[in-house]
Amino acid sequence: LDLFRDINVFLNQNKYIFNSILLLSVIHHFIRQLGEEKTKKILSDLAFITHKIIYECPKPGEPIIQEFGLVDFDFDKFIIESTGFKEKIRFKMNRDLVVLEKK
Repeated sequence: LDLFRDINVFLNQNKYIFNSILLLSVIHHFIRQLGEEKTKKILSDLAFITHKIIYECPKPGEPIIQEFGLVDFDFDKFIIESTGFKEKIRFKMNRDLVVLEKK
């Protein structure tokens, strides 16, 4: 288990391959703070060091998503296109928990 605060520091210093990477409540923050292109690069880089990504998918009606101006943003499509992974399973919850795996 490896926890980190700064994704760029983590990616620059990482020397390992992980069974899975867990991204909880971060994708929308990455997009807001770094922009779509840098977030796409981060997701692409993560795809090289794991075979599975588990992420929490925000819902369009959430206040924070509205505040960030991401109401019409398709998080699933963005993450799948950025990683090249495919959806394996989706757990329907307040925020869906989605498991992606390498094709």
